[in-house]
Amino acid sequence: MSVRPSEQTKLLTHARVIAMVIVMVVGSSRTVSAAPTFNWRASSTTSNCEGPNDGYAWHQPAFDDSSWTAIGLPDKGHIPNRQNRFYRGRFSIIKSANASISFDSDDGIWVWVNGAFKGHWGGNCNQGGCVGSSATGCSGPRVYLDISNDLVPGQNVVAAQVENGPSGSSYLSLYFTSFTDTSAPLDLIRPLRDGFCKPTCNFAWVPSADPLVAKYVLPAV
Repeated sequence: MSVRPSEQTKLLTHARVIAMVIVMVVGSSRTVSAAPTFNWRASSTTSNCEGPNDGYAWHQPAFDDSSWTAIGLPDKGHIPNRQNRFYRGRFSIIKSANASISFDSDDGIWVWVNGAFKGHWGGNCNQGGCVGSSATGCSGPRVYLDISNDLVPGQNVVAAQVENGPSGSSYLSLYFTSFTDTSAPLDLIRPLRDGFCKPTCNFAWVPSADPLVAKYVLPAV
């Protein structure tokens, strides 16, 4: 059966419209992931406020903590008076992330992320003071620490020094308060060489200027 040119044109146009309409790409410009789990190790206690060193300072990622004790947090009451304990928490991510951590400590605490010193809160070495902790009967302002710019794909290390003062107990708990795993949004570019889908469609993808775009629809033409 032959098809007249005008009908053939209509059929071809109709096929093109169908092909273009059914191509829909649905994606998310960002995904929120559960925060990764810390694997904590802790040193023995010492009156030394400097911490161990094996050629790398104890808070550096390359330091060997394999002889330290594997623990879970919170860690309560395990630091004698006027002593210090050093902690290293490892976790892994596969891409960049926006993340914040917070912590409770009794008494003072010093924090590093991948070797970068982030700050000291609470008491000085072998003195009193606490940070955000009510678990041991003391209370201090809560600290929320943005560590987004310190994180790297792969393994990361949060290190903390906690000291106990001249009296009372000791306490450490540290955790993610927010964690957003981000991926670059995408823009859909028309089929290469102005072509149509026959038999398959090839598309090019480029970063989107709109971080809120969640769906791409190829319009019928």
